[in-house]
Amino acid sequence: MTYNGKSYEAVDSSKVQEVINNFMKNYKEGSNGGQCGKFVNDYLEELGIGRLYTDPITDKRENINSSVPAVGGTVVMDSPTKPEYGHVGIVIGYDKNTGEIKILQSNKNGDEKVFISTKNVNDDDIYGYFDPQKSISDYNMEGSE
Repeated sequence: MTYNGKSYEAVDSSKVQEVINNFMKNYKEGSNGGQCGKFVNDYLEELGIGRLYTDPITDKRENINSSVPAVGGTVVMDSPTKPEYGHVGIVIGYDKNTGEIKILQSNKNGDEKVFISTKNVNDDDIYGYFDPQKSISDYNMEGSE
């Protein structure tokens, strides 16, 4: 599949869960994960998708393909301290009833440390999501197979 000039194959849920588990084992809270884009791109590479995220935030926003979070997907957010760059993280939990999203991320505070936070799908600072489990044709977006 090709999306925004980048090619990838949709990833099945068992592979997504395996990579999330490995990532959480290798990147404990407080460990060094580096810049948020590097951290999330490393995850996407393990999924076999490749490196989608670059700066500035306008480039990160180009990879949004869903308005709904999915476990194993990524979230693109505003950054209060560096709005020109924004922020990305990995969705590791989602409660459809409450709208609560659990996010594994790195460097939100400029310290390059890994941490887990909770947000709500209705939070104003969330731009959208990238869902690696869906093929491009599952979305009403430009792209070609």
